[in-house]
Amino acid sequence: MSTINGWHYFDFNATTPVIPAVVKAMLPYFARDFGNPSSQHWLGRQARLALSSSRESVADILQIRAAEVVFCGSGSEANNLAIKGAARALQSKGRHLVCSATEHHSVLNSMRELENDGFEVSYLPVKSSGELRCDLLAKALRANTTLVSIMAANNETGAIQPMEEIGRIIKQHGALFHTDAVQALGKTALDLTGWGVDLASFSGHKIFAPKGIGMLYVKDGIELWPLISGGGQENKMRSGTENIPYIVGYATALRSVYDNLEQRCENQRILRDYFEDYLLQQVPDLIINAVEMPRVCNTSNIIFPGIEGRKLVLFLSERGYYVASGAACSSRRTEPSHVLLAMGRGSELSLGSIRVSLGLQSSREQVESLAEAMINCLQEIKNDSAG
Repeated sequence: MSTINGWHYFDFNATTPVIPAVVKAMLPYFARDFGNPSSQHWLGRQARLALSSSRESVADILQIRAAEVVFCGSGSEANNLAIKGAARALQSKGRHLVCSATEHHSVLNSMRELENDGFEVSYLPVKSSGELRCDLLAKALRANTTLVSIMAANNETGAIQPMEEIGRIIKQHGALFHTDAVQALGKTALDLTGWGVDLASFSGHKIFAPKGIGMLYVKDGIELWPLISGGGQENKMRSGTENIPYIVGYATALRSVYDNLEQRCENQRILRDYFEDYLLQQVPDLIINAVEMPRVCNTSNIIFPGIEGRKLVLFLSERGYYVASGAACSSRRTEPSHVLLAMGRGSELSLGSIRVSLGLQSSREQVESLAEAMINCLQEIKNDSAG
């Protein structure tokens, strides 16, 4: 599924296509079984049954309780609900929060919004590898720290944090532990209980479910201040009629990616390493970010010194190869990746990064083709600059 409609797609960390099994599972709930799960009639009961069955399936896969599954609209919404909901629910106990400098923008912007409301936030630096400084985490925690948010796997570099150690430090200080696990799901083993996690965010469209469905794990006994007022659905944490087709699709997709997860991850890791080695033989001065760290199996974040990453992405796109730039782009300006800046790469190198993320059926031939296309595009860009 890396080749879609004749295009070579290597941006699976951004989004994924909906797989046929998910579409098939969802279809009945758009028309035939369209009931509102809050309705008391037969159609409502059918919808409630689908909701309950999906919740139990997700809980079984993640090894949590069904009552700890809260469905929502996206991974970003899950992050917002976890951070703002926990901070505001616990503000009488303390108003100090902690996160890393390399978090997703939905975490960082939630923290900044809370700062505007009078909360204090400590943004922790990371090592040049992207690893959190656990010693600084321990020093940052205070008696009034109520919540720490550390992502399990970085969306740009794929770096996996030492979650057990982080959880142990947080628990020793009595704070809640939230993790953005959007990019970890389906790409590495999760152990929410072993990590000591209290809240964990997930997204559907990263695992071959539709856009517009997410999930928050809320450990039993934790109360959140809801972001949405209404009928009290999802254990009073996320009001609004549940999106039954997408919830069914999410549960189906999750089951699909967990089938033979260990072997599939190993196959992707081998393919990713082969791709990086292939490039290194031709472009020995390239930089692979977070290579010193454990990484999710499918992700390469690469800097080509002296090359603007966004330009390389556009050159590849014109040839039908789809990868991501590490820079944050808008119509007005291009900014370096905040993740790479936090890793000490500097603005110029950070602007030169691209991210390649493999999919379920990426092949050796496809990554060789991508590597050759990159090498050719790099030469064209250099020739243009020289001219």
